[in-house]
Amino acid sequence: MLVHYLFRCISVMLFLLPQLHIKGIISERVAF
Repeated sequence: MLVHYLFRCISVMLFLLPQLHIKGIISERVAF
């Protein structure tokens, strides 16, 4: 169960990181 929990956390991180990266690019474009 611990491995399943870690795998789920990693999958969530991989899902959220691209969204944060896209938001950062959008904020940079808006700033310029």
